[in-house]
Order: sequence, then structure tokens, then C-alpha cells
Amino acid sequence: LAGAVLAQEQNGVQSSAQATESPFGVPTLTEFAGSLWASGRAYEASFENGRMQYIPVLGDRAPTTQSFTFTFESARRGEVVVTDGQTREATANGLTASIRRPNGIEEQYAVRREGLKQSFVFGQELGSNGDLVVRGRLATPLPFQGATADGGLSFVHPTFGGVELGKV
Repeated sequence: LAGAVLAQEQNGVQSSAQATESPFGVPTLTEFAGSLWASGRAYEASFENGRMQYIPVLGDRAPTTQSFTFTFESARRGEVVVTDGQTREATANGLTASIRRPNGIEEQYAVRREGLKQSFVFGQELGSNGDLVVRGRLATPLPFQGATADGGLSFVHPTFGGVELGKV
């Protein structure tokens, strides 16, 4: 099981008071118009077409909606490809969105008040030696700012904030 956490940052402070909260700040996960949608204190996210799109609420200083998208590409164990990016529809179980991949691999997103927690569950023995490497593609208009204090990644605009991907 590997995992990372997505949370929004605004002017150096996570979840700034300038951000608009979902009703009561309670995390939700629901199906709407054929897609799964999540929301928390100051974000929403969608799960469709085998990808996750995280949309932080950055306030009126952001000129347009800023998003952060993760698209799974493959998982390898040593030199052996365990699975590629083939996908099935996202499903919901309580406050967890899951995207099933071939060979028993499940990409999961726990919906939390402050952000999403991404993890990968391997439902069967991988049967190979070597490092386990999960590859994905990140897409965002937010500028990359480098590593966070905990070793994660920071994509933050200096005026209106952005997104941090926590260390795995």
C-alpha cells in the first residue's frame, strides 16, 4: 500500500480562511451526471475516464479555476509491467473513491475534510522481484515550486495559492 495526500495551499497556509467551504465543511462523495464527485473544506474533485481531477477553491484572486489532474499510467515490479492504464469506472464505497485496474490493482482516494488521500492497493501477489514503481501523469496550470518540507511536491502560485502533493 502506497499513498500520498493532496491538499490546497493559499499564500503559504493550507486551507486559508479566504477559501469557500463546502456546507459545514463535511467531506462528501456522490455520483452526479454519471461521474463521482468529492468535496471537502475547500476543494472538489471528480473521478472519471480513469483519472482524478482535484479543484482547490482558491478565492477570487485566482483569475480562472485551477485544477490538478492525476492520470495513472502503469505499475512495474522490477522489469515486469504489472498493469497499464486500462481502467474501469470509478466506484464509491463510503468516503472512498476507487478506480480498478487490471491484475487486482486499485487506485483509491479517501475523501477527507482537508484533501484527498491517494493510495494503491495490490490485491494479489505481484510475483516478481525489484522495486515497485507506480507511474502517473500530473497536469496543472499551477507552477511547480519544488519539494515541500516533508518531501512532497508543491504547485503554488505566489498570489492565490495552489496544491501540495504529500510525500508517499
